[in-house]
Amino acid sequence: MSTKKVSIIIPVYNATKSQLEASINSVINQTYGNIELILINDKSFKEETIDQLTVYSELNIISSEKGYQRVIKFYNNDEKIGISSSRNKGIEESTGDYICFLDQDDYYDPNYVIKLVEAITLKEADIAMCGFYSIDENGNIIDTFPKGDMDTESAWYPWSICSIWNRIYRRDFIQQYNIHFPDGCVTEDIVFLMQCNFFAAKIAVVKEALYRNVIRQSSTSHSKDFHALKLNQMPFDQISHLLKAITNNTTSATLLRSSQYLKALICDEMALLCYILSTGSDNATAKEAVKKAGLIIRLSTNRGSLKYIHQFNKYCKDKKSMQVLILLIYCSSKLHIEVPIAMLIRKIIKRSLQ
Repeated sequence: MSTKKVSIIIPVYNATKSQLEASINSVINQTYGNIELILINDKSFKEETIDQLTVYSELNIISSEKGYQRVIKFYNNDEKIGISSSRNKGIEESTGDYICFLDQDDYYDPNYVIKLVEAITLKEADIAMCGFYSIDENGNIIDTFPKGDMDTESAWYPWSICSIWNRIYRRDFIQQYNIHFPDGCVTEDIVFLMQCNFFAAKIAVVKEALYRNVIRQSSTSHSKDFHALKLNQMPFDQISHLLKAITNNTTSATLLRSSQYLKALICDEMALLCYILSTGSDNATAKEAVKKAGLIIRLSTNRGSLKYIHQFNKYCKDKKSMQVLILLIYCSSKLHIEVPIAMLIRKIIKRSLQ
């Protein structure tokens, strides 16, 4: 069994006692031995959260059911800096050979760490990823990944699941490419994942569902107020920077292939952003954002990447609608008419909601 250290980073903001107990206990009771738990309190103000975190902050080491000693590191942010900066802080403070992320209201299967460490070691990979269950607050399974018809052996597979928490990363890999979460923008997980997937020489896959993603109506990812989004909260600059990295690093066949996958994901994200903004934001913000998104689509995508785009929404409930939307945004951007098309979509949707 590997003895390398694994750092697990959990940013915390106003979590309930039961949520914290479930997530932290799932780390403590892992069947793998050498684990460092990093808790980042992002200026929580709920007494329930503070009381529970106080218990853990007073512990430097805690024993698991199997007798493993877990090192606990606790940090209080002086001001609320958000989940991206909190994760970045966790990366900076980590001392493990590997890094994992865990959301405060999710939890691990007991064998999550040991199976991912085995996979990343066996394959000599930069990243290893596993399957996961999406469950409701009562523990009922809503969805399972990978799906039965997903080809987990394909190079495309790691790009088809846009989540950071069902993966283990080599810390020196993250440091080598200066990979970090962008501050203050939406879709920060996907921007981080784009960087990781593009630069990783090899990604190992464990098919087993070892992560439990709890879907709560009140969670951050389900409560973003897209109507109030500002231009500086959108990932245009971060993605433009990443496109420059693609240009400078597509020297091998592997990176050339990865660049096509990345461009497909960028187009998908830009199209979805156009849709959200054209239906929610004020006219001026929506038009400016759609212009920026259209420019990125023109610079980044081509027919080679377009063939992969439909894969991102293959398992959406409204798969056909999403594929039509993305194709429409892609074509209109190439023809420099993305703004009037987005505004037309806006009118149609608003009328349908009246």
